[in-house]
Amino acid sequence: MKVLLSNPIVLWCIRLLIGGVFIYAGFLKVLAPLEFADNIEQYKILPLFLVNVTALTLPIFECIVGTLLVSGRYDRLASSAVVLMSSLFAVALVSVIVRGLVIDCGCFGTSEASPMSAWYALGRNILILSGALILYTKALHFD
Repeated sequence: MKVLLSNPIVLWCIRLLIGGVFIYAGFLKVLAPLEFADNIEQYKILPLFLVNVTALTLPIFECIVGTLLVSGRYDRLASSAVVLMSSLFAVALVSVIVRGLVIDCGCFGTSEASPMSAWYALGRNILILSGALILYTKALHFD
């Protein structure tokens, strides 16, 4: 496994996959900031005045980080940003699960919430976090 995760092609694929996910997710949120603000508010974590600020800035930041990962520039910075965002999101999702809230995570636009939505989002988020941790520890630059 260690050899596989040190393979430059595998690391490149992880970088493209995570970067592409962040660009796609950020772009969808940029197109629908009001819906994203509603999703953020459903978590009942942020004060109301921060909900709109977050809804307007987070998607742009996601697109920038995704672009940095895809381009291979500033790998350590971009992967550390993904680690930070994914860690915070994991805490938010665990909070939602513990409190028994049934919400749509808001990751890829708006969809119908189900009791398992937060669990699926947490699983997906753990995969992204794991990939970002691998990229951060390797921080390879492909020219």
